[in-house]
Amino acid sequence: MLLSMDAFSSSYKINVTETYKNHSGQEGLESFFIALYSPLSISPEFVYYPSKRGLQLVNQGMLDAEAGRFEMVAKSYSSLTKIDEPIRFFHSGYFCLEKESCRIGKSTVVAAQSGFQSAELFCRTNQLNCHLENSPHLLARMLEKQIAQVFFSLNSEAEPVLCSFNGDTIYFAPISSFSYPSYHYVHKRHVRLVPKLEASMKHLRKTGVIPPLDAPSVPPQLSCNKKVIRI
Repeated sequence: MLLSMDAFSSSYKINVTETYKNHSGQEGLESFFIALYSPLSISPEFVYYPSKRGLQLVNQGMLDAEAGRFEMVAKSYSSLTKIDEPIRFFHSGYFCLEKESCRIGKSTVVAAQSGFQSAELFCRTNQLNCHLENSPHLLARMLEKQIAQVFFSLNSEAEPVLCSFNGDTIYFAPISSFSYPSYHYVHKRHVRLVPKLEASMKHLRKTGVIPPLDAPSVPPQLSCNKKVIRI
């Protein structure tokens, strides 16, 4: 039996990390979640918050769902309920202005966006010298001025920084050890939605709306037409 919109008369709001705001993938992301919730007769609305703030709002029940998170991050928020069928695997890499800079050494300074919560854990685990900054423009200038040598990011979230570089060519070194499934989460008061969302997610994968879980890591295609070369 489908749920009626009467159950969500005050709207149903999904949080998306603010790095996707005005991103080339924003429209596709929203279309995906509209399709995911369509069999449940729910028309979601989307809000964009900084990474930690958004998770806190969902955990507090101020928002209904979190678009997608790594389990290593979301498990710290006790009121989130995971949709066990993953959305997709997200791949990451080092982005460099010079090919040689992508070879990480003890003296390498790694820049990452402060909203990328998993980066903090990755840096600690791998004993990297990481500098976190929120502004894509400042992150780009850090590499151009050699304050940092590499930019560490998920492929899907790198565009704002990569498009802020002045040059036309960027080098990309994938990190095979940092590829994780992303899951959709709902606030625990919506636990009854979980089986239907899992079924809907499986259907979207079967019909090719979302990529298979074994899709390989590839350099991002940028709307600013800069060339990203895998090394």
